[in-house]
Amino acid sequence: MQGVFLFPCISIFENIPDQIKNHRYNWMPTLAWWPGTVPRGSISSEIGTTADILPTLAKFAGAEIPEGIDGLDISSLLLANDETPSLHKVLFYETEGIRQGKWKLVNTKKQYELYDLELDIGEQNNIAEEHPDRVKDLKALLDAHSKYLTENTRPAGYVKLPKPIISTIDGLPILVDYLGLKDVEWSGSYKPIMSNGHP
Repeated sequence: MQGVFLFPCISIFENIPDQIKNHRYNWMPTLAWWPGTVPRGSISSEIGTTADILPTLAKFAGAEIPEGIDGLDISSLLLANDETPSLHKVLFYETEGIRQGKWKLVNTKKQYELYDLELDIGEQNNIAEEHPDRVKDLKALLDAHSKYLTENTRPAGYVKLPKPIISTIDGLPILVDYLGLKDVEWSGSYKPIMSNGHP
C-alpha cells in the first residue's frame, strides 16, 4: 500500500545564516511523496503548516474534516493544482510574528523587523523603516491576534494517571525502513537507529 509522506527538510538549517537561526520562527521547505498522485517535480511556494496535516489527510481518506481546527485542507497544493490561490491569507507565529503573502513581520522583543521573502528568503535585510505603513498594518493584525489568544486560551489538557501506549521503541520501523532505503548516506551528525537496532 502506498501513501503520502511529508518530509520537513530539517537539514536545510545546517548552513543557513545565524540571523535566521536567531529567529524563533522560520520557513522550512517540505517534500511530499505519493507516487502516481503527487506530480513528480512539482513545486509550490504557498504556505503550509503542520496544522494542515490533519485536515489534508482527512480529505485524502474521505473522512469528514473536523470543524473548529486551525489547519486547512491543502490537498490541492500537494496535487499541484496551479490555479490554487494562497490558502493562508495570514499566518501567525503564535504572538511573535505574522506572515502575509511575501511579507513577514517579526517581533524580536527589541524591535519589529520586516522582510520581503520574495526578494530576501534568507531574511538578511530588515526593511521595516522603508515600509512603515506595512509594519503598522501587520502589527495591528498581530496585536488583534494576541488579544484573541489571551482572551480565548483553552486550559491545558490533563489526564489522570496517564499510561504510555508503548513501553519501548525497540523494533519500531523508521521511514527509511518502510521505504526500503537501506543504503541511505546521512550527512552531518544525524545517524538514525534502524529497526534492527543498528545505525
